[in-house]
Amino acid sequence: GNIACRFSRKLNTNAATGRDFDLSQQYSLLFAVNKNILGRGKSTDRFWKHSSKPTISMKKHSASERTFKDPPTTAAPTGLAQSETPTTPGPSEIDLSGCGSTKGCYRSPFGCTNTDCTLVYTQKPVSGGKVFIELSALTAGYVAIGYSKDMIMGNDDVIGCQIDPSVSSVVHVKNSHNPGQRSILDNSSEPAQFLSDISAAVVNGRVVCRFTRPLDTGALTSIDANLQDSFYQFYAINNNSQSGRGYAIDNLPQHSRTPTISRMKFSVSNVSMNVGAAPAKVITFPTPSAGSQVNTAGCGDSKGCY
Repeated sequence: GNIACRFSRKLNTNAATGRDFDLSQQYSLLFAVNKNILGRGKSTDRFWKHSSKPTISMKKHSASERTFKDPPTTAAPTGLAQSETPTTPGPSEIDLSGCGSTKGCYRSPFGCTNTDCTLVYTQKPVSGGKVFIELSALTAGYVAIGYSKDMIMGNDDVIGCQIDPSVSSVVHVKNSHNPGQRSILDNSSEPAQFLSDISAAVVNGRVVCRFTRPLDTGALTSIDANLQDSFYQFYAINNNSQSGRGYAIDNLPQHSRTPTISRMKFSVSNVSMNVGAAPAKVITFPTPSAGSQVNTAGCGDSKGCY
C-alpha cells in the first residue's frame, strides 16, 4: 500500500535550467504527502495541495550527506512563508543581570525582573559581524522589535516572535518589513541565511525567542536594515495571534496597542543601553459629594469650558 520510488539527480543542474537548486548546498527538507488523488488543485502535470501539514527537518542538510538523522519534528503550518522560520522549543527566561554591561536592554517597566516584565528586548554584538537578540513578552500573540530611521511607522525592518494561531505551544520567528502602516513578510530568496541560532517557545505564559542576525544583510536583500547604523527602536505587542488589522497566517497583524519608541537612536552594538518604560502612575482624585454638579461660573473668563 506504500508508494516507493527511486531516482538519480545531478547535484547542480545550472547548465540545464536556472530554476533547480544546487543540491551541493544545504537546505531545509520538507516531507509532504497527499492521500487523495482528487485533492485541491488537481492537475496531471503538477503536484496539488498536500492532505496534511508537511514535516520540516530541524536543520539544513546537503544531498551529499549520508549519515544525517533528524530528531522527531513537528509539522509546520500549511503555507509556511519563506521568511517564517520554524523553531525548536526550550528557551529559558531571559537573563537580565548583564543589562547595561554585557548586553543592551529595554524593559517595560524599567527595572523589572522577568517575573513582572511585560516586555523585554536585549541586544549583544557577537563575532562574525552579527548581533544576538532576545525578545520576551507576556502575550498570547506576538512580540516584535522594529528598527526605524525616524519615529514614524513605515519603511522599517521588523522581526517578530508569534504564537502559532493553531498550536499555542509553537512560536515562529518572522522576518518582516513595514512598507507603510502594515507589516509584510520579507520574502527574500534565502532569509534563513541571515536569521540563525533560533530558539522560541512559550515559557511560563511568555513568548521567549532568541536569534542571531548579521549587522549588514546588503548582499542578500535590499530591504533589511543595515544594523551597523543607529535606529529608533519600536517595541510592539499583539495580544492575540488571530486578531488585529491585517491578520493573516503569513504576516504580523496590527499591534494591539501603540508601540513604545525609544527616545533616541541606538546601535545594536551598544551594550551600555539600559532603558525602559516608566511604571504607570495611579492618580487618585477626591470623590465628589453626592449631587454635586460642575460649576460653569467663570467659563470663558477664569477657565476654559466645553
